[in-house]
Amino acid sequence: GVIERLIGWSNQSAVSEELRSLDDYTGDDIGCKNLKVLNVGYCKHVTDNVMYHIAENAAERIESLDLTRCTTITDKGFQSWTCKSFPNLKSLSLKDCTFLSDKSIIAIANSATNLEILNLGFCCALTDLAVEVLCLGCPKLIDLDMSFCGSAVSDSSLVGISLHLKNLQ
Repeated sequence: GVIERLIGWSNQSAVSEELRSLDDYTGDDIGCKNLKVLNVGYCKHVTDNVMYHIAENAAERIESLDLTRCTTITDKGFQSWTCKSFPNLKSLSLKDCTFLSDKSIIAIANSATNLEILNLGFCCALTDLAVEVLCLGCPKLIDLDMSFCGSAVSDSSLVGISLHLKNLQ
């Protein structure tokens, strides 16, 4: 798809036959190799396959990712992040991604340990487990938005946040 082409491939042999057959394909590098900030909020075409592509081809360079209201992403999309490290990812917005559960947060906390800004507003399927995992996996958080997360914001969660997320502002 278009987003995959924008991001490009870290391994040119992985370029699909579909792209190779395009008239404008020259065999040169495809994609914006310096892309560090990606805002695709409200884009209905961001799928689990795009999440896999980001993990495989942009994990090392992506610094900011806005997936606000990308409701076609599921937990499966973040499972591909589990085996990757996103060392430079500082800002992630999943606001209004209502179908994501604790499984996604576990994958994020394991792969993006340097996160500083995380927006989970209106992610109402999350529970205390998501907050507990974030407290342990993302200790550098300075901005955490969990507005309208329902049961994920409990007394227990707030105690965990107060004990572990010392950099919150």
